[in-house]
Amino acid sequence: MHNPIPRKAYSVSKKLKKENKINDNFEVQLSQLSLEEVIALKLELATRETKGKYFGFQLWQKIPFIIKDALLKAAVSGSTTRK
Repeated sequence: MHNPIPRKAYSVSKKLKKENKINDNFEVQLSQLSLEEVIALKLELATRETKGKYFGFQLWQKIPFIIKDALLKAAVSGSTTRK
């Protein structure tokens, strides 16, 4: 059954560009990295102030939630169906 109410498309890329957090050049650079490299870099940057220590990070326990959240955002961003 087709619903005539249009669905506003959600794009993580457009949202971050609108917030001036990324630009086209950043997207090109990011696309050249593997997912593993992006995650490792993000973790390294997050621990710079603590000199590489993961004090208080319950990272191993939180990974399933982080991954599920990222997958949900990607699915909603790339989807053309209603939520």
